[in-house]
Amino acid sequence: MIEEWNLEFMKTYLKCVLTALLFPIQASLGQSEVTLENVLEELQALRAQVSALEARIESLESSGIAAAITASESKIDSEERRNWFEKMRLELKKADAKAIGGWTKPENWTRISVGQKLEEVVEILGKPTKRKFSVKKKTDEILIYEGDLSGNGALIEGTIRIYKGKVNDIEAPRFP
Repeated sequence: MIEEWNLEFMKTYLKCVLTALLFPIQASLGQSEVTLENVLEELQALRAQVSALEARIESLESSGIAAAITASESKIDSEERRNWFEKMRLELKKADAKAIGGWTKPENWTRISVGQKLEEVVEILGKPTKRKFSVKKKTDEILIYEGDLSGNGALIEGTIRIYKGKVNDIEAPRFP
């Protein structure tokens, strides 16, 4: 990282130096002719600066300081990056589960009552994540709402049993 920065710095520095050295020559074009002697002098000055910068880079590279700094930075960056991605993964997982529908809000479960129509339930809680049809007595269908709301892999589940198109039983999720 330091080597990349030094290289970019050198390029920028040289561009600035060239611009500063050549600007007076370019400005003088309209007034008088540029001599070969002036251009050669400026070229030699630039070569001296480039040599000095190359020597400086070589001394930094040979000292090992740059390598040690780069190694420690990459270790820290790698660990921070891993932690950041893990946090982002958990947040996205939670956001996906919460975006599924109104069932992720505890207050919506209080609006559901026995005897309500199936359509009303779906309007309040959203589409269930699973639907099971049942042959059990007084249950035609089971609406299952589940998801990982905390992002830790533990599924939270709520169920609503439907009989003849109306709510027969409610088991609200245990929210964290």
